[in-house]
Amino acid sequence: ANTAVKPGTPVTLVISNGVEQVQVPNVTNADRSTAENTLASNGLTSSVSEQYSDTIAAGLVISQSIAAGTGVNKGTCVGIVVSKGPENAGVPNVTGTDRNTAISALQAAGFVVNEGAAQYSDTVASGYVISQDIAGGSQVKKGSTITIIVSKGQEMVTVPNVTGMDAAGAESELRRCGLNVAYGSAEYSDTVPAGSVIRQSAAAGSSVAKNSTVTIVTSNGREYFTISFNSNGGSSVSSISVRIGSTLSNLPTPTKDYYTFTGWKNNGQNAEGMTVTGDMYLDAEWQIKPESDWVLESNVPSGAQVTATMVKYIYTRTTTVTNTSSSMSGYTLVRTEPSSSPKSSETIYYVDFPSGFNTGDSLYSKYPNHSLPGNSENAAEYHKYTDAGSSGYIYYHWAYNADANYGSRLGNVLYRRAISQSKTSNCGAWGAFESYTDYGTEEFQGEYPYKVGYLNQTSGFELGSAEAQQWTIYYYRLDVKSATHMVYDKQYVWSKTETGLVSDTDPSGQSGVTVTERQVWVKYRAK
Repeated sequence: ANTAVKPGTPVTLVISNGVEQVQVPNVTNADRSTAENTLASNGLTSSVSEQYSDTIAAGLVISQSIAAGTGVNKGTCVGIVVSKGPENAGVPNVTGTDRNTAISALQAAGFVVNEGAAQYSDTVASGYVISQDIAGGSQVKKGSTITIIVSKGQEMVTVPNVTGMDAAGAESELRRCGLNVAYGSAEYSDTVPAGSVIRQSAAAGSSVAKNSTVTIVTSNGREYFTISFNSNGGSSVSSISVRIGSTLSNLPTPTKDYYTFTGWKNNGQNAEGMTVTGDMYLDAEWQIKPESDWVLESNVPSGAQVTATMVKYIYTRTTTVTNTSSSMSGYTLVRTEPSSSPKSSETIYYVDFPSGFNTGDSLYSKYPNHSLPGNSENAAEYHKYTDAGSSGYIYYHWAYNADANYGSRLGNVLYRRAISQSKTSNCGAWGAFESYTDYGTEEFQGEYPYKVGYLNQTSGFELGSAEAQQWTIYYYRLDVKSATHMVYDKQYVWSKTETGLVSDTDPSGQSGVTVTERQVWVKYRAK
């Protein structure tokens, strides 16, 4: 049976004569990808063709070559036909063509033609297409209906008689009949009142196309007098003709740069409202325009007359203050620095004692600075140390245990002794003494030619004879150095920057001032 199954639903396989059988699934109305996957999942192959369809959406299967539910050998190819959607065609442009040609062209393209009610047209000749409801070049479904409107040509009307009518009435009548109105040059007439029609371009009772233009000529009435104008330096004003007995009104307004027009004068009297009895000569009166307030030069209107100028300088100012205050409102701390002069000064001495020196020795505590102190600061002071160089010497020696049984001193002959490489208990620690005499090189071994202090094995430290040379083997000299220690008050350097300041004079030379903008301000008189 042609039973539709859901894609992916298992189906019963029938094996006949050793060939595996499967049922063909229903893939109509499925999209192409789903259909191909469904056939493949059921062990079938597929081939695809396409055709237009007015009922099946593009991309969906219209039909399959083997009906759903049919048992076939596994691997059988099932042909599917996929919809390309409805077939479209390009609409030809038939506006401006004659009726028969337009209908033929649309039908040949596969469209149905509907002819709407014919209309009058001032631009399209009778029998030709005025418009079509689907624009030429559009792509639409074949068989669609396209409506065209055919021209009946121009509509004709009968011209009315408007001579003798006032201009407004004549224009209204002509327009009522579907005609346009133009005015020719007005003419003087002794018989036709001013403003009435003297003649018309199309004869009364004639037939003309609707929206045609009829020109009418109106009467100026009786003769006009000439009014002449002296603009007194303003723009030129042409003379005008005014009918005798008329009242002067709506007179032309001249212009003059930087002045305001205040009116026309006739023999010193205001001309506006005077009755015309003959030719008249009018003089313009002017009042100079007021100055503006101060504005930036860039805002002056085009053509204006500048009457005053001044320069303003926009600048920033940085103020620096140095004091001993640790806070200052409105200012930012830039740095700290010592005062210009020390408030106190002293000389200190220091010795760089070697490692192993007896820290209990009086010399060690006498020179507590064992190296040049570094410069330092605290919340209120700066301390600075300046090395002044050598100021004296300290000599010290290291005594060793010497065994007397190993030799003795005979005259100037020195017998070598066995020397222990460690300090003995009876030597104590380091022995040392001060001297301001240079005792020579830093290290001596053997007989020493000067009488200096020595350590005796039994009696301890002594000053004495040359015998000391046998007991004190190594001598060292240390420089006693001096330095100047100066104490300065700590100063705070503060800074404040003000922006957007304004001056009428150039402040560039002032300390801490930077000009950011030079502005030109002016007063002007409008053109």
